[in-house]
Amino acid sequence: MPCIVLLAFLAGSLASRAQPRVQAADGDSLRLGGQRIRLSGIDAPELHQTCQNDKGKPYPCGVLAKRQLERTIKGPGLKCETVATDRYGRSVAACTVNGRDLSDVMVRSGWALDTTRDGVYLAAEAEARRARRGMWAGTFEEPADWRLRNPREGPPLRPRLPRR
Repeated sequence: MPCIVLLAFLAGSLASRAQPRVQAADGDSLRLGGQRIRLSGIDAPELHQTCQNDKGKPYPCGVLAKRQLERTIKGPGLKCETVATDRYGRSVAACTVNGRDLSDVMVRSGWALDTTRDGVYLAAEAEARRARRGMWAGTFEEPADWRLRNPREGPPLRPRLPRR
């Protein structure tokens, strides 16, 4: 399999102007220039998906999952290895930042679910559930089920992020 190596540099450095910018596209995929890379083994809420907090109040969990990924990929040391190509032609990759598995970080933080056949991230998911992190702090619809009930029509939309 080909290896994609991505390096994220500190903002404003000479290297950051020379390299394509790496961005979180949502809670389980990255953009590098024009290429979209999906993190392997996880599923995060869609950008327009809402969840309910512990009081039943809706909140934009898809946006919060994206923000978690944005925080995780800041700084140097992002590296991805392509493990497959999905049905949309995106690279599916195992990615790390300074040796930390991005998929594990997203699941352990409670903003993504394990989708591996062999349960690679199930312990991380159980830890997030017990600690009531991320989506586990309230209730949510699994992202795959949400997508079935909310199919895309036309081009993908870019949601407005609420002020931080």
